[in-house]
Amino acid sequence: MASSRKSFGLKIAALLSAALVSATPADAGLDKGSVTVDSTIVYLGVVPATQTGGYSSERAGDMKMGGTAANDINSIHLVVALFDHGMRNRITDAQVSARFLGERGRRWSVNLRPMTMNGAMTYGAYSNMGGNNRASILIDIERPFGRGTQNLTARFEYDRD
Repeated sequence: MASSRKSFGLKIAALLSAALVSATPADAGLDKGSVTVDSTIVYLGVVPATQTGGYSSERAGDMKMGGTAANDINSIHLVVALFDHGMRNRITDAQVSARFLGERGRRWSVNLRPMTMNGAMTYGAYSNMGGNNRASILIDIERPFGRGTQNLTARFEYDRD
């Protein structure tokens, strides 16, 4: 059991280092890097979009998924990885989106699309923070569950320096 948890921890560390496309940690500015909602572990990485431009699809996955990359200090790239808490399996059958609740009441959203990073399935998208330095990021997940669907929301707080 301990080696299984250690192996899972190493897989997560590899995922987050794959999300790391520069010297900036993928969870820099986030209040936490993961949230568990019901039986789903949600990992979120946020990096400046300007740091994703020089990476080939072989090296960092298809970074062009979702939204528009911009050579702009306000643009970010989100990467989300989902795991089943009990089974420790990666979740690959979800629809994922992000809602932002910014300063001064600004609200916007973006759909995250499936993307592969270092052979692992994640969800990603670009977004633009505009003039907002802080935002709540709500990751909405919809996945098949029995004969219906399961809807989950994980909340993260983002404060860009």
